[in-house]
Amino acid sequence: MRRRIFLGVLLLVGSGFSIAATQSEFGQLNGGMLERLLKVQKTESTVLFYGKLVDQFGDPVAGAKVLAHVRRANSLIGTLVELKAVSSEDGRFSLYAKKGLSLIIKAVEKPGYDYRYYPNEDRFSYRKGFIPIHVPDESNPVMFKIRKRATKPTFLLYSPYVRLDFNDSSGNEYGHDVLRADMGNSEMRDGWFDDFRVVANRTESATEAVLVFSAGGEDAGFVASSEFLGMAPESGYSGEYVLCVKDGVDPQERYLYLRSRQPLLYSVAELHGVRVGRRGVFVQIRLRTNPLGDRNLEMDEQFPIAARHHIQAKVREAYRDGVPLDVTPLKELIEVARGTTEAESHRIADQVDELVKKVEREERRNFEIDTATLTEMYRKAKKIKD
Repeated sequence: MRRRIFLGVLLLVGSGFSIAATQSEFGQLNGGMLERLLKVQKTESTVLFYGKLVDQFGDPVAGAKVLAHVRRANSLIGTLVELKAVSSEDGRFSLYAKKGLSLIIKAVEKPGYDYRYYPNEDRFSYRKGFIPIHVPDESNPVMFKIRKRATKPTFLLYSPYVRLDFNDSSGNEYGHDVLRADMGNSEMRDGWFDDFRVVANRTESATEAVLVFSAGGEDAGFVASSEFLGMAPESGYSGEYVLCVKDGVDPQERYLYLRSRQPLLYSVAELHGVRVGRRGVFVQIRLRTNPLGDRNLEMDEQFPIAARHHIQAKVREAYRDGVPLDVTPLKELIEVARGTTEAESHRIADQVDELVKKVEREERRNFEIDTATLTEMYRKAKKIKD
């Protein structure tokens, strides 16, 4: 028995573990546990991995740093060995370790990109005798998607999560105006527009239904995606999107990119909690719209209050009255206001309220601050900060 333990210690030290760590652990091992550990060690194999990084549009991502963990069987609880690589011009990378049981792609980093780690999908086994085992193939690398962010987040109109109830005993159709962020049959309301409509149809099954989304306006349409793309697609829009839903199963194509109206507006509808029950069909939707016609749908979550309210008012007024929207001053306001601190944002909002009240009190007229004046207020606040 002593000889067996001694040989086991030599094996572990030879694999790169320190003598202090192995002695501490082996002091707590009985013969059976040590045998199992040595048996697991024999299942290790050479770790060779080929991968390729592409963005959400299928273009290769070069210069991204890849971090992987290889699990080794050189202790009772195992250890993790870090491997690193950088993707080439065509997005390819490779990883190598002399021995290991499994490999996990833990992180992919590049400025301007986001990578989402999927524990169940990004783990690859190299353990002998276990199925499935990963077989490396340089000519057919494993593909990984890394989302390319828009150059800068921007101001978006957005709605909170809205629940659509398609009750069997009532109306089963909804219309939506993306500028007003309101669900309902809006086509009959003055100044409102149905950017899209949703119809629910029950199937013969009590737990299945079909949702039909139709877009409103010239050149309008949908593009469905399982991922948030950040930028609305340039092309590929279809005037109708059909979604088959089952109770308790969220749709794989969770994001609907909408192009509507003239001039064109781009939106993304995020579908949540699609459920089919005996009483009807229930859908939750969160919608984000770029009111200035850009495809950028990266939302600035901290966009300042006064600028947000001002842009909302200008956009809705223009579309309601059918007046062409001059986006140039509004884009300048967005650029200047972006990055304002929370304290500065509240201070400017208070200054705007005081100015509006003063003019209305002294001049007895409705007053709304103009875009140029508001832009200058944010510019001065930033100069003071700098």
